[in-house]
Amino acid sequence: MTNAWQRAALFVLLGVNGPLAHAICPPAVEGFSCVQYDSPPTHRSAPSGSYVWYFFIASCPHCKAAAPRVDAWRAGLPEGVKFAFHKVDWKDPSSPVGPYGIDSVPTFVVSGKYKIALTSSDA
Repeated sequence: MTNAWQRAALFVLLGVNGPLAHAICPPAVEGFSCVQYDSPPTHRSAPSGSYVWYFFIASCPHCKAAAPRVDAWRAGLPEGVKFAFHKVDWKDPSSPVGPYGIDSVPTFVVSGKYKIALTSSDA
C-alpha cells in the first residue's frame, strides 16, 4: 500500500518551515509507529543537520519490499535534508541501534527527534 507508506515516511516533512524544523509525530498511520524521543539520542555516526537515517537489514524481506518506495521517496526530499543508510548489525556494540532504540527494521530516524517504524507488513 504505497499511499500509507508515503504518508508515514513523509508526514514529518510536510507543512514545516524549513526542512524538519518543526516536524511532529502525526495522528496514527496504520502499519507504522512514530515515537518522539524525550531526549534526542546521539551517536558519533549520526548525520549532522536535518536528516533521515534509514535503518535496514539487507536480508530483511520487509526492507527489500520497501526499497523501491524508499528510493523514490528519498529522491523527493527537500533540499538540505540528508538521507543516510545504516545497515543494522544487532551484535555490534558500537552501533547506533542501542542509543536510538532501534528494535525492528525498516525504521527511520528523523533528525534525532523521531523514530518511525514499520509495524505491519501490510503497509
